[in-house]
Amino acid sequence: MSRVTTGAILKQLKTILNWSVRRQLIKSVDVLQLRVSDIGSASTVGSRVLTVLECGRIWRELDKTRATRTITNSIKACMMTGARVSELLKSSRADFDLDSMVWTVPVVNSKTNQPIRRPISPALLELLQEQWSLHRSQWTFPAPNDFKRPVGIASLNKLVREIRPRVDIPDWRLHDFRRTISTRLSELGVLPHVTEKMLGHVLGGVMAVYNKHDWLDEQAAAYQMWTEKLLLSAKGDRNAMLLDTLP
Repeated sequence: MSRVTTGAILKQLKTILNWSVRRQLIKSVDVLQLRVSDIGSASTVGSRVLTVLECGRIWRELDKTRATRTITNSIKACMMTGARVSELLKSSRADFDLDSMVWTVPVVNSKTNQPIRRPISPALLELLQEQWSLHRSQWTFPAPNDFKRPVGIASLNKLVREIRPRVDIPDWRLHDFRRTISTRLSELGVLPHVTEKMLGHVLGGVMAVYNKHDWLDEQAAAYQMWTEKLLLSAKGDRNAMLLDTLP
């Protein structure tokens, strides 16, 4: 177990114990005196932002691998949407409304404890339809050997470790796709509140209290721009780097 994981477990344990102590369910325990630095280390904030061409190289390598389509499609969906990996892996067919072309992450799968709504881009729809045609399962991305449960993130991380040396790209991980899509779309003129909604973040300040709008049209335009560049790069076309900003 890594020091970062150990530190994260200690922080969660102390939160639970402090909650219990405040309600006088238990007496104070010695473990509350431990600091993260005593047994592990705090997680660091990532800074890796991939280029569009790097994303294209990763996409092409995914097409070459012998991994199951569900695993490669899961990673591609992460690149397309900027969604949290858990939101994608826990998604079911019922979460995708093809009449309104909106994907709703239910509260049970949402880190923010609020539903998250994103438009379904044409590229994502094609990927989803492929998944649904491959498996008879309630899950969009079912486990390869057990369609009654979703695929686990460990399978995706294993494939990332396998292809990382072959794409010759400095250290990257799945979470970097979220930072990448936000940064690259900002460069293209997409406003911050739109990219924040795409990432599934809760807006801060007064907007969090009074503004419940999802900017689905603006999200859709941004996703269209991003997926066009991503798929162009996946074909090896360097024109994907051209800066076509929003009007």
